[in-house]
Amino acid sequence: PTPWPCFVIAVRNETLENHPEKIKSILDVINKQNMNFKGIDDIDQVLSKRYKQQVEDIQKWLSLTEWNHGKPITAQFISELQNKLMTFNVINTKKNAKEFIKNMYI
Repeated sequence: PTPWPCFVIAVRNETLENHPEKIKSILDVINKQNMNFKGIDDIDQVLSKRYKQQVEDIQKWLSLTEWNHGKPITAQFISELQNKLMTFNVINTKKNAKEFIKNMYI
């Protein structure tokens, strides 16, 4: 498990500015589809086979993984994430968190 999202949707600023309704539509489809992801019959078997992983590892991953279902990432979250990345020596300086995010659901 990581203290940050494992799946993030990234979009070029110009695309977000020129086509916000299309991006929101894509996010709506993704969020709708993953609402019941863990409830899909034999999803552990499907993922195990598709990604050549042990079923037990997939089951553990599924038990630990959560989806935010469209909840926005906040500036506070990005700041806390940067603090952790600094602790792990992944980055050595922090930036303004608002530079990293544009939430479609605000």
